[in-house]
Amino acid sequence: MKLLLTFSLLLSILNFSSAFHFYLRNGEKECFPQESPQNFVVKGVYKLEEWREQEKRAIEDKALSIHITVDDPRSGTRLINQRSGDSGKFTYTVVSGGRHNVCFEVKSAKPNWNSNDRIRMTLDFAVKDDKEIEKTTEKMNFLHQTLVELNNKITVIRQEQQYQRERELLFHKTNEAINSRIVFWMVAQIFLIIAVCYWQLRHLRKFFEAKKLV
Repeated sequence: MKLLLTFSLLLSILNFSSAFHFYLRNGEKECFPQESPQNFVVKGVYKLEEWREQEKRAIEDKALSIHITVDDPRSGTRLINQRSGDSGKFTYTVVSGGRHNVCFEVKSAKPNWNSNDRIRMTLDFAVKDDKEIEKTTEKMNFLHQTLVELNNKITVIRQEQQYQRERELLFHKTNEAINSRIVFWMVAQIFLIIAVCYWQLRHLRKFFEAKKLV
């Protein structure tokens, strides 16, 4: 308990973050006070392990679970009521500064749990100013907005490129159609000139025959 009280005092320091571990019995509930300033965000990361007393070592156990509660004794508000597995995270915002009661209750679903064994809980706490989180959120929102604008610009550029390709294809088809018509009219004019020449030659020949010049 002395360690927990000391830890409670250390948590009052701004931007504090540290990890430690302690041992609990199966089904045991441990509570300790935690002091935090107003509008601060407390984040915790935990991990539960089965501590085998005879072997003096910790092993991973997916059958372990935890019940986390955080209460504000002055307002009577429960900030957290979370049930999780052998590892996870929890977060809560300190609405009113002062003392809060943080409780952890650990259990094992194993029916043949050895009463001599314990559960080792590794806990990492971090207390940060809510304003810092707001600044980080603003930066993330700014980055998100910048990415959205860049994505929109890329979309516009792609649409413009697609429009230019379609125009080039239409221009190419128009050129082919014009060239085809030019060739057609050139061939038609040639045949027309040949027909006119043939008609004139035939007309002149008949004229000369009529005048008995040939």
